[in-house]
Amino acid sequence: MTSANVPLFEVYAQALCEHAHVLFENGYARMDASDFCSAEEPAITGQLVAEMQAFLECPEAPEWAIH
Repeated sequence: MTSANVPLFEVYAQALCEHAHVLFENGYARMDASDFCSAEEPAITGQLVAEMQAFLECPEAPEWAIH
């Protein structure tokens, strides 16, 4: 099957998966694990969300993040 024959939902699903991985990777990369040794999960998740948002707003953010 050529790329012209791929259903559009598959294209979007693939892009969503790739973008999600980029967000998580960059969010975690901005965190220092030693800062969270005794932290509860809500605090870790909250910081991860903040770091992913910061990544989306930084000058190095990918073009797909600009909306």
